[in-house]
Amino acid sequence: GNVEAYAVSEYTRWDLRARWQSPDSSLRVTGYVQNALDQAALHMWSPREGIASPFGTIVEPREFGIQISWQNKND
Repeated sequence: GNVEAYAVSEYTRWDLRARWQSPDSSLRVTGYVQNALDQAALHMWSPREGIASPFGTIVEPREFGIQISWQNKND
């Protein structure tokens, strides 16, 4: 089973993505949101033993963006 010293609290993370494509498929627009709830949490935790420093990583903060792709269909 899990070792209690290494346990991290549960959290909810929503990553969303939506895409639109033109009828001739020459233009694509994609929007995304990662960690939509912007919840801060430990992703991984290692307490280490002895004189070693503890090590852990946190969940990345909310990120959002847009990607636009165009392809010339006349070639």
